[in-house]
Amino acid sequence: MGEWNKADFDPSEYNGSGQQRTYIARIKVDIPSPTPKTATARMVDGEFVWERSFKAKGRAAAVRFAGDWFNEVKRKDYAKHLKGKIAHDCVTVDDSFNEVRFGSSFNPDKPLHRLLDRETIQRLLEQSEGLLKVNQIDPNLTERNGTRVKAQPSVAWVDESMRINKAPIKIAFNTHVDPKQGMAENMNRALERARKLRKKGTNWMKQVEKEHNRKLIQQMRDSGAIG
Repeated sequence: MGEWNKADFDPSEYNGSGQQRTYIARIKVDIPSPTPKTATARMVDGEFVWERSFKAKGRAAAVRFAGDWFNEVKRKDYAKHLKGKIAHDCVTVDDSFNEVRFGSSFNPDKPLHRLLDRETIQRLLEQSEGLLKVNQIDPNLTERNGTRVKAQPSVAWVDESMRINKAPIKIAFNTHVDPKQGMAENMNRALERARKLRKKGTNWMKQVEKEHNRKLIQQMRDSGAIG
């Protein structure tokens, strides 16, 4: 992540209530070392970490805060072992409020979906049923001479073409939306339909075009334009 890019932050990703929530950020360090005054030293899954709790209006804002904290801490003399590292390698933010959810328009690059801990990554991989994978970062990707490194996602699509569309309205064309069901169920139905179309060697746009042509031909027949 390098120096945190504030242009990556989307204020619309605050939680809907607008209320502050408590999040936990962790920085994994290679060796036991003096702990920042704002953090607590812990052993988590056999790894030494600096842990800090704080409040933010949604996980996207929490990720931004954690990125700023990491960039501040690694400049300290006691954190020389973090010099040159990027946040993706050693920073995580929890998802205690289940704000990170898989869907056909899931965007791994959004701040909301970055700096995921192991538990959240595992949950996403299970929800995606093989459509997502852990994002493998080049181990040589580090900061050099103050050069910024593009923020890296925690997970990635196995096949980017499986993303249906970023526009939610597409579900209305793709799948009948049952008002008794939640958005997650309707998104899953749309994704399943996309899988079936892909197996048939077609896609949503081709299906719409085919249906349009069929109706057009029927209208021409009804009007006597063609036999």
